[in-house]
Amino acid sequence: MSFEKAKADLEEKGLGDHVIVLNESSATVAEAAHVLGVEPASIAKTLLDGSFCDSQSNADNIDSVLQT
Repeated sequence: MSFEKAKADLEEKGLGDHVIVLNESSATVAEAAHVLGVEPASIAKTLLDGSFCDSQSNADNIDSVLQT
C-alpha cells in the first residue's frame, strides 16, 4: 500500500491527524523514540495497548505473540 493510499484511508476514518511524517529514520524503536523525543518504552506500549488494532481479537493476538 502506498503512503498516499494509507493516509487517505486514515483520513476517511477521521484519523488523518494521526499521520506523522518524519525527516529522519524511524526504522527501529530506538530511532523512532529519538526522532519523536520520547522514551523507547512509549513506542513499544503502542503495540501492547492495542490502539492500532481494529478488533480485540487482533489485540489479543499481538499480546500472545509478544509474550512468547
